[in-house]
Formats: sequence, structure tokens, C-alpha cells
Amino acid sequence: MTAPQPDRHGFAASMSIEQWIALVLSSADEWGADPRVPRLPPVAIQKLTNNRDGRKTLEGAAKLYGFVAREVRARAPSAKDLRLLDFGCGWGRFARFFPQLTPEANIFGIDADARLIAACREYLPGMNFAATKPRRPLPFAEGTFDVVFSNSVFSHLNEKSHCFYIAEIARCTKPGGLLIATTLGPSRLRRMNQSGKGWLGSMARKMKTAEDRIEAGHLAFQRISCLPTAFFRDYGLAFVPDGWTKTHWAPFFDVIEVRTDFAQDVNVALRRN
Repeated sequence: MTAPQPDRHGFAASMSIEQWIALVLSSADEWGADPRVPRLPPVAIQKLTNNRDGRKTLEGAAKLYGFVAREVRARAPSAKDLRLLDFGCGWGRFARFFPQLTPEANIFGIDADARLIAACREYLPGMNFAATKPRRPLPFAEGTFDVVFSNSVFSHLNEKSHCFYIAEIARCTKPGGLLIATTLGPSRLRRMNQSGKGWLGSMARKMKTAEDRIEAGHLAFQRISCLPTAFFRDYGLAFVPDGWTKTHWAPFFDVIEVRTDFAQDVNVALRRN
């Protein structure tokens, strides 16, 4: 018999955002993990997405989650009815924070890597996860979600896939619904070129025409195949000029803010009616 799942939304929603973040971070500490917080998957699975694991990778997610939580609480309907999609959920690095915002049954995640989805289903069994194939329609009806979140997905897609998925996300989002998605902007490309460190620096140096494309107002994309998650042709590094999302998401979303004080630019958008 399957053990009953704890009411994570109930106690998480009763905490402040900072208290909940601290509790989730404790799941990375063997000596301090709270049994009400989901355990982390094996290190090898965690490292598939950003080559980090444990508290370090959760701390990277925590700062952005705090921003997302405040935006959702300010703009979205009541938590009781809110339906949330984590687009490109990975192994659930962000999804484990989301029960503060809505019951776990209302949280959905999709990813193109079946290994990551398997980990989500094992370690976050109260939520809903599905593996998808690249550039295929999302398995959801029109207007399903109040909130869509996507971290470090559009920073890796070429323009054709980028526009395809924005249209699909729009189809699945309710009018007035909230989209928060990260992209890479010109300042990030400059920092990568200047540092020249690691595979990101190496890839940036290969993108010799990227700055010219960005200055001309175009998305700059470089296909990569050296990462464990780079298993389809549309995957690489993608940089967008300032203001690009406001223009190219305009048929579906109004981009109301672009934050540049996170690891990636954070686009906040509302679904047009």
C-alpha cells in the first residue's frame, strides 16, 4: 500500500516565503532534512541539468523562486484553484518549491528528458509529470494554466523552437495568465566572452557573429552537443537582444518586465485576452 502523501501545500502556505525556502534547502542537509520536504534525487541525476547538486543547486533556484512566489501571489488567483506548469522541469529543482503556491495536484511539469521525468515522478509523486518530444504540441487543453514558469529553456532554443513553444504555452495559458521565463541577453554574452572559462566561455568564443546578430536585432544561436541534455538539433546557446521578447512574444503575451539581476534575464509576461 502506498503511504499517504503529506499536505505540503497546507503547511508551506502557512509559512513566509523565506521560511519555506529555508525548509526546502534543509532537504540537502543529511543532518537537517525535514521529512515533510521531498528528498533529492541521486547526484548523477541532479548534475544532468547544470552540473551542480545538493544545497548549491537548490540555493541557485531559491533566489528565483522567491521572486516567482511574490509575482504569483500579486498577480494570480487564489492558491486553491491555481494551476501551474513548470515548462522544462528537469528533475524538479524548482517544482519542489511550488507547493507553497498551490496544491501539488495542481502542479504539472514537462521535459524532453525521460530520465529527469522519471526522477520527478519518484521524488515528487504528488505532482503531475510527462515526457515530451521536441517541437511537439504540449499535452494540455487550451487555457489550462494560470501560471507557466520556465527556467533555462529559452536560453537554449533556436528561434524556430522558441517561437513554437511560446505559441504552445500561450495556447495552454488562460487569458490574463502569468508567464515567467528566463532568457540570455547581450550582457550575459559579453560576460561569457570576457571570462572565457569553462564550456560556456568556449561556446561564446565560437559564436563570433553573435554580437553582430544581436546588434542587428536578431536571436543568436549556436548548436551544442557536449552536454548530457543536448540530444536534439534545436538545443544550444541562444541570446536575444534587449526588447526581443517584447516584440516576438507580442502576438500572445505582453512582456511587462525584464529583470537582469538574476543569473539569466527573467521575463515577466501576461497572456493577452
